[in-house]
Amino acid sequence: MRGLQLTAGSSEMMALGEALVGGASEGIVIANQDGAIVFANRAARGMFGEDSWLDGKTVEDLIPSPQRRHHESLREAYHAAPSHRRMGQGRELNALRSDGSIFPVEISLNPLELGSQRFTAAMIIDISERKALENQVHRLNKLLEQQVLDRTRELNRSQLLYRTVARNYPDGTIFVLDNQLRYEFAEGKELFEWNLTSEDLKGSAYLDQLPDDLKPQVEQRLRAVIEGKNCVFEVEHHGATYRLNAVSVQVEADEAPRILVVEQNVTEAKNALLKERQLNELKSRFVSMASHEFRTPLSTISSSAELAKAHAQRNNAERVELHLDKIRNAVDHLVSILDDYLSLERFETRNWHELREPLNVPEIVKATAQRQRGSLKRGQTLNVSIDHPAAENEWSHAEAIQGIVSNLVSNAIKYSDEGDAIHLALDRTDSAWKLKVQDEGVGIDPADQQDIFTRFYRCDRTSHIPGTGVGLDLVQQYAQLLEGQIQVHSVLGIGTTFTIVWPIAPLPTENPAT
Repeated sequence: MRGLQLTAGSSEMMALGEALVGGASEGIVIANQDGAIVFANRAARGMFGEDSWLDGKTVEDLIPSPQRRHHESLREAYHAAPSHRRMGQGRELNALRSDGSIFPVEISLNPLELGSQRFTAAMIIDISERKALENQVHRLNKLLEQQVLDRTRELNRSQLLYRTVARNYPDGTIFVLDNQLRYEFAEGKELFEWNLTSEDLKGSAYLDQLPDDLKPQVEQRLRAVIEGKNCVFEVEHHGATYRLNAVSVQVEADEAPRILVVEQNVTEAKNALLKERQLNELKSRFVSMASHEFRTPLSTISSSAELAKAHAQRNNAERVELHLDKIRNAVDHLVSILDDYLSLERFETRNWHELREPLNVPEIVKATAQRQRGSLKRGQTLNVSIDHPAAENEWSHAEAIQGIVSNLVSNAIKYSDEGDAIHLALDRTDSAWKLKVQDEGVGIDPADQQDIFTRFYRCDRTSHIPGTGVGLDLVQQYAQLLEGQIQVHSVLGIGTTFTIVWPIAPLPTENPAT
């Protein structure tokens, strides 16, 4: 056999090789102390390629070049202290085939002594298939790890998205209760604003958050939800209205059902709806009242126009002028009604804070009162008393002051008889203005005085006098805009006095719009 040739004619080595390793399935290579290969079995020859390629080779010839240059020193160190051991502990070993290809191997070393000679037997196993399987398993593990990582990242992203959506749920909260009505989860913009988290509430009883008078009602409804009856209801809590939409949910088939509750603060929405209803009702009442109020002046305009035309044809200038005065008065009355309506509309739509401006209060009061003189009845007088100069650097609402003066003086004229006197006085202290309008008119019944500032309210005693019932409502709103207070003192048959006091507002140090 070829092993015999490698041993340079040693019949003993040939016999030993045939008996021990010739037919072994693992590759076996025996080398002397110089690294020369003296024997290789059939498995080793097949492993390294060509059948005769190992003849005359050294063990270094079987090692790829990057590791070959260090092997001689490692071999010498092994022969200095030979032992039974595996090569390359903790690192991968590769071998070189006859065609130059590299393949992974496992090698076990065993020292041999034959007479005075020392040899090393290397058992070599080609682990290419195992490495391929290991690499495949490694790739599959990496792929699985990446899929798990991607799935975990997606789950975390979904949870974060859900928490973000829930935490920013506007004007309310989203929470889950167990069948004992304890919190399992809670998020929402209101909780976030209160610096509360799901962890803060987890395990606590939801009913403990409610007033005692609400607990039975809410508990009854939520117990019904556990039994499968979804419900929507509202509760009042701490001056706010909350709408709760509760449904039963079950995460796992063998788990007890839970309650998912979407709780929303609907206070602003309800207030807005109520305000809209009130406004629509007021507008309907105004249209009804205005249509009635329009009828008389329109009839006056129509009849006076016909009479003025007839007197003009007869050249009766005095009678024409009389009817033209009636037309002018009727038109003024119609304009007054429309002005009242427009004033109400402005109050609902304008940003009054932005309309403040530097102004001279005495001049505004005096000019507004002067414009009312054209409405005085025969023999009526309007006495205006303003003894104080304007406050320096005052900042206020000109339209509010004009509205107060015009409405109070107009009412005084309207509800006073011919020849009566009307008095307007404006006084000032260091911190406030005081406006007083006094008439000698019919007065206000004590039973009506609590309602006179209600929009569209008309006293029965004066319902025959044209009016919209809007003027005093506007006066009160203007007074509130000035942060002032209004008082009324009236005696039937003697007259009425309205007094309004509002603080002097200094100019701001910077532009309020900023």
